[in-house]
Amino acid sequence: MIEEYSYGPVCELRLNRPPSNLFDPALVLTLTERLRAAHSGGKRAIVVSGSQGIFSGGTDFGAFVGLDVDGIQRFVRAFLELQYQIAVSPIPVVMAITGHSGSAGTVLTLFADYRVMARGNYRIGVNEVHDGVCAGRIIYGALRRLLGARKADLMMCLGQTVDPEQALSIGLVDELADVERVVLAAQDHAVALAKLPPKAYGTTRQIVRADLIKLLDASARKDACDEIVESLRSPEAQATLRERQARN
Repeated sequence: MIEEYSYGPVCELRLNRPPSNLFDPALVLTLTERLRAAHSGGKRAIVVSGSQGIFSGGTDFGAFVGLDVDGIQRFVRAFLELQYQIAVSPIPVVMAITGHSGSAGTVLTLFADYRVMARGNYRIGVNEVHDGVCAGRIIYGALRRLLGARKADLMMCLGQTVDPEQALSIGLVDELADVERVVLAAQDHAVALAKLPPKAYGTTRQIVRADLIKLLDASARKDACDEIVESLRSPEAQATLRERQARN
């Protein structure tokens, strides 16, 4: 589910839930635990990567089948906690977006320190609205922080996805690399961050990320959980879930 590799001061956590690295409760919890463990193990930076051609297809809506309200709330709270762990990580997190990245996959990248995406015929975006789901205020705040108000408004409301070059031009990602080198490029950036003077870099990083972390305080996570759970229980979202279940 998660493959782990070590490169000197850098830990790589590679999503490995074929075929599309969809996030179910187990993957969410495992990635959260591995992120926490990387720092306690003495690493200075983390790379999160996917499979070649696919970073993550998003949320595994099949995981909601049979869940009651409490079960849905647990899943949403766990996913918000994963976002929080990326945002407050005491060491930088670099995303190696190895291909397509939809909904939940893109959401996680918003809270990282740096994003490298593969060039090619891939799409990335916050497209939950097409599933009948409102992504919520935290995700909007994080997206707006990167893109600015108008571009974030359009991506959220229309469920837009963009290609890698467009993602770079609007600030959704920071760098492009050939698909076979995207993980290496992310590792190189992570190593460069790990070599910076730790005290000066750490203090500066806290300053520039304070607004991001504020988005995810306990009260905001509770409010976001409530609004996302309500959205997931809506007739629109339930219809989408049933359609996907029927296709599978």
